[in-house]
Amino acid sequence: MARLAGSLALAGLIGGALTACGSSDDKTASAELPVPGAGTPSASTTTLARRTLLVDLDGVTYDALRQGIASGQLPNLARLQPQLAYSGGVLNDVSQQPNLDAPGWATLLTGTWASRHRIFAIAPGQKPAVPTLFSLAKASGTSRTGAAVASAPLATLLAPDHAAGALDTLASCAQDATPDDCVTRNAIQMIGRGDYATVVAQYHSAEDVALNDGLASSQYAQALARLDAAVGTLLSETAKHADSQWLVVVASSHGLNANGRADGLPEVPQSAAFIAVNQDENNGQRGSTPALPATVAGLYRYASIADVTPTILAHLNKTPANPDYAMDGAQLIGAQPPTLAVQIAEDNTTRARAVLAWSAPASAAITLMRDGKEIAKLPAGTTTYTDPLADRAELQTGKYRFSYAVIAGTAARAVLTPQISYIKAQPPVPLAATLVNGLTVYYPFGQDPQLTAPVDALGHSTMGPWAADANGGAMTADPLGGHGLFIDTNIANAAGYDGYRLTPQSSSQDVVNSAVASGGAFSIGFWYKAPACSTNTVGEPIFSNKTGYATSGGTAGIIISMFGCGAEFNVADGSHRTDTNSPYIPFSENQWVYFALVVDVGGKTMSGYVFDPILGNQSQTHAFAAGMVAAALAGVNQSSEVGFGLGEDGTGKFYMAKNGQKAGSYNPSLATTDKPMQMAFSDLAMWNRALTQDELSSIFLSQKPLSGLLAK
Repeated sequence: MARLAGSLALAGLIGGALTACGSSDDKTASAELPVPGAGTPSASTTTLARRTLLVDLDGVTYDALRQGIASGQLPNLARLQPQLAYSGGVLNDVSQQPNLDAPGWATLLTGTWASRHRIFAIAPGQKPAVPTLFSLAKASGTSRTGAAVASAPLATLLAPDHAAGALDTLASCAQDATPDDCVTRNAIQMIGRGDYATVVAQYHSAEDVALNDGLASSQYAQALARLDAAVGTLLSETAKHADSQWLVVVASSHGLNANGRADGLPEVPQSAAFIAVNQDENNGQRGSTPALPATVAGLYRYASIADVTPTILAHLNKTPANPDYAMDGAQLIGAQPPTLAVQIAEDNTTRARAVLAWSAPASAAITLMRDGKEIAKLPAGTTTYTDPLADRAELQTGKYRFSYAVIAGTAARAVLTPQISYIKAQPPVPLAATLVNGLTVYYPFGQDPQLTAPVDALGHSTMGPWAADANGGAMTADPLGGHGLFIDTNIANAAGYDGYRLTPQSSSQDVVNSAVASGGAFSIGFWYKAPACSTNTVGEPIFSNKTGYATSGGTAGIIISMFGCGAEFNVADGSHRTDTNSPYIPFSENQWVYFALVVDVGGKTMSGYVFDPILGNQSQTHAFAAGMVAAALAGVNQSSEVGFGLGEDGTGKFYMAKNGQKAGSYNPSLATTDKPMQMAFSDLAMWNRALTQDELSSIFLSQKPLSGLLAK
């Protein structure tokens, strides 16, 4: 009774009556035989049954293949005229995947990268998250599919397809004494039956030998010769069937490092694979075996292993219909497919959009799909399209990933986007009219600070750099359709000054001093953007009158500061402190957010508010620490008006002090403990009363400057 050695106890998974997997007497196919199906199929072959054979040669490196062909040691592979290809997806792109067996197999058998098929390594119980070659080849047809595999993990990966009926025969040869012979014998029997439309033969011996003996060993050269002989045997078997048009594809799933190991790294040798097809390819690279490029990016001008499944499906006339095309690869035979690249513009905004660019045959009309839905039909010759997400009424604020496909004539290609953060524009909300009540200081900005100092619209304060020779201010676009103040604290003078200072004209026009004197309240609010989260280990001052924040957050005064991308609101008297740091209030990097500090001196409470377009509205309210001396909240302004620091504390020398440098020789480029930051402000205001949350919400939701409330 025939048996399948190496069944991995998968007897229930093995279908079909296959020959025993023992030693083989098969001879190498003659190099003089014609390659079955070579060239482009003619009209007379269109009535023949279309069948496909995929041979995966794990561990056969591109360089070894190239050298073996040049030396005449691999005659059967030479007949197929291999071409250079790449594995591992695109470096630093959503498609990047490890150059390892499992993700490589999944890509060969799905036409997608791990961003879609979700196979990143060998693990029990997993299956591709997208349809495989077998399920797609089975669609609307009765022809059989089969696989003979040498690797137990691949048999496990294919088991769900077998159980579901998409894969009729699964022959696992992993435990056979000669797995290669077992794979060849079972593949021959499937080819010979005449009713298999898709046959996969996977060999792994070259990778095993490379690992044990190295790429330069005689054992590795012998392993490649044996595999070449096996390919010749399979080619000879397909040639026996005159009633069939066989497409034969031979490929590798990934490359190896210089030591013959599959380490998964995205380097050139590990990312260099090959594809050989017994028909003329549409990319003009048939038989192209150049030397490997110096960089991984140089590989991207060639085919990829994701092109294998689309090529097989094209031969079988099983390419998914336009709405269902979601493969990263594209066919290498027949109609030339387009290229496609997608970039995300103005991410994290209401204007986020996907910008598509492609190249395609000049005569091909273009159809664009997004997640299986047609979004545009464009005339031949069109090469770009912008998809504004704001036009999609169903999208809410959140993070998304889309699959775009471009169909050029009858050929297609799809791309999965990186994650997109979209902010849905909100209906306009009017500014609360009450915001003019108690408004004491107001800076709408709008002028170039290098030419004109920012002006308080109410005339109660002045603003400018802490030192004229340390003007790190610049004009920047703000979220209100105007301009804000950008501050770079890397621009400093030798005395240690950097950042900007806001100085009230008198104690009565300093909202903190006024609240201390009356037992009342004050509010400070402004639009703020941090181009990057702080990587320093301590807090960075944003707005403060503190007497020395570099020493401690407990020093006298008030401060709004940032830790990473978390906001801390703090009041202290030198001995007692109250903070919003359990936890810090998070805010979005490189986004305009609205900060507000509301302090009720009489009620002994402090509230911090952060209004964020992505993270929403957040706040914390805390009672003053017991024993807090309210007069000390004036910080550096207790006896005279020194001012409030923007990008600084109340001394203007935070970064110098924090880095232990001396006045007179301060050099911000030498900062190590706390590196200077960049930040932007707009529509800064101070009130001599406590604003309500509704009033603050109206500032954020209206996206309008307070100047609209002031008398003209």
